[in-house]
Amino acid sequence: MSQLELSEVSKIYQVGDSSIPALDRVSLTVERGEFLSIVGSSGSGKTTLVSIAGGILRPNTGRVLFGGDDICAMDDVALSVYRVVPGSVLYFNLPVCCRSLLLGKT
Repeated sequence: MSQLELSEVSKIYQVGDSSIPALDRVSLTVERGEFLSIVGSSGSGKTTLVSIAGGILRPNTGRVLFGGDDICAMDDVALSVYRVVPGSVLYFNLPVCCRSLLLGKT
């Protein structure tokens, strides 16, 4: 089982009467222990991709699995827990002091 899997993920922002596609059917698989760099020009969807993988944004279409769990099906409370679970996409971006507090190690 993959650690992170995005399948046919799309995100479209509505600005007035305009629809702006940030991601168009993106699929990505990251195995446990694998490192990944996401690079691209400004406005190419990097932040949107990471925000969806981290459970901050919800895609308009597609599926996001983390450790086999479909984070798109989670409610807001479950997503809040997901964001800070050790091993999650966002957890490793927290400062060490915050990670220690979350784990009860002060």
